[in-house]
Amino acid sequence: MSFDQRGFYQDVGERLRHRRRDRRLTQHRVATAIGIPRPTYASIEGGRQRVTVDVLWRAAVVLDCLLTDLVPEPVQAAPTPKGRDAALETTGPRLFDRDDLLNTSDLVVAG
Repeated sequence: MSFDQRGFYQDVGERLRHRRRDRRLTQHRVATAIGIPRPTYASIEGGRQRVTVDVLWRAAVVLDCLLTDLVPEPVQAAPTPKGRDAALETTGPRLFDRDDLLNTSDLVVAG
C-alpha cells in the first residue's frame, strides 16, 4: 500500500482552514484554543506540518465538527493485475464472472 503523506496532510490542512473560515475564526483564536502557537497552526493548515490526533481532536471541538470531518477517508487501491488477463480485471464489484467473458461465443476478435 502506498501512502501519499504530503497529500494527506495538505488535505487535513484544507479541511481545517475550511471549517475555521466557515466559523469566521482567526488562526490565532483557534491556535490559542487548542493550545499551540499560531505559526504551528498555520503550518498545519498549510499542510507543511504533521498534526497529532490530540490536536485534531481539540480542533474538532473548537470548530464544532466531528474528528472524521477533518481527515480524508482511506482509499484502498486495487492490486495491480499481472499477465495477459490484466485488461479484464475490475476494481469494483463484479457484475459478471471473467470466465463468462472469455467463453462468450459472440466475441469479435479483430485480426
